[in-house]
Amino acid sequence: MFLRHRQVRCCRFISQQMSGYVRKWVVDFRIGSDGKLVHKVTDNTSKVVDGGSEAVVPVLKYLPSPVTSWIDRHIAQHLLPAGYQHGSVHKSYFRYVGYHSIAAVAGAVVMVFSTQSMLYAAGLGAGAIPVAAALSWVLKDGLGQLGGVLFASFVNKNFDADPKRHRFLAGLTLDLAAALETLTLFFPKFFLPLAAAANCGKNVSFLAASASRASIHNTLASSGNLADITAKAGSQTTVAAAIGTTFGALISTQIGSDPTCMAVAVGCGTVVHLSCLYMCVRAVAFSQLNQQRLELLIDEWHRTKKVLTPCEVSKIEHFATKYTPRVIIGPDLRNVLTTSGGYNTLLRELSKSNYFIVSCNGGIGLLLSSSAETGDIIKGLFHSMTGSKKNAELFIDSLQEAGWDLSQSYIEDQQARVVVHKDADSC
Repeated sequence: MFLRHRQVRCCRFISQQMSGYVRKWVVDFRIGSDGKLVHKVTDNTSKVVDGGSEAVVPVLKYLPSPVTSWIDRHIAQHLLPAGYQHGSVHKSYFRYVGYHSIAAVAGAVVMVFSTQSMLYAAGLGAGAIPVAAALSWVLKDGLGQLGGVLFASFVNKNFDADPKRHRFLAGLTLDLAAALETLTLFFPKFFLPLAAAANCGKNVSFLAASASRASIHNTLASSGNLADITAKAGSQTTVAAAIGTTFGALISTQIGSDPTCMAVAVGCGTVVHLSCLYMCVRAVAFSQLNQQRLELLIDEWHRTKKVLTPCEVSKIEHFATKYTPRVIIGPDLRNVLTTSGGYNTLLRELSKSNYFIVSCNGGIGLLLSSSAETGDIIKGLFHSMTGSKKNAELFIDSLQEAGWDLSQSYIEDQQARVVVHKDADSC
């Protein structure tokens, strides 16, 4: 009778370490009503290796087991990374994917109406294909290609320093391009300049989106599964675009060629697209430092002696509007030598601490030695904003404890270092 009500649970001997997580099974033994020994095996995977976090699709938690099993076998395995139930992705992954998918659907709807507007404006919607219309269509593609090339050369490293901002601006640029395409229906005489500018905007948008998306996917990959996340992101976008295109085509049959209705449809789709894009980008928490994140962290530390986590900073950092830094890193030497205490003092200070604080155009400037490392830059910015070197080392230690990755940072917008020679004292 005693054994009939006793359960013996064994889990530590039945486990399998997978990529990024440990899969565990709980085996329940009991004596059945017929006196025979029976057991039940339950998947109890919950612990994640290497600081990952358990992640489960929120909706699936409330569905019956047979339904979730069917979804996992027939849908999730084609659209979600392997091991998504067990922490192979960041905890913000599903929030990001949910909003991003809605944004992709809305964006596809907008593209349907903007393209339809251009077709009518070029004269292709009336059944005829004039040579001038076809030539204009080709020319607008050729002229638009130049925009992407020029944009990539100007932006350069900023894609890595502020991927959130560039991802949001990519979506905004795409919507502006769609608006220009829609305007061709109202001003058909200006088809070529409007369509060329729109195509240029599209190329800039696609380039910025693909470049910034790489950093976002790398952050969401908790177990080194960047390739899998990128591949599934392509599948998710394809499915969402197909749904959006179908939905847009159905609506367009009801709207017809009325310019006002098309403009309203594009406007509504743009609002949904940008709103969801903002929310999905907001959900991503980067653990690498840029100047904005570091200044927010220093401000919070100066007030409360607390270091915010990457998730906490992601909720307050600005990316929809341009951030104005409080400290100018790498100011022009010609503007600061007259107020920095002299050339020799400048070089001696850089030799000692690898940074030097100066007054720059009414603000604070931070000059860095060519040998300055990430720790030196953090100390210099900490000193510039708090007015003291005290607790700088403690602040850096607290950053690492809070989950910030100091092995790679993007604190400098553009590197403008001062070279300190060995004979600096005799200069």
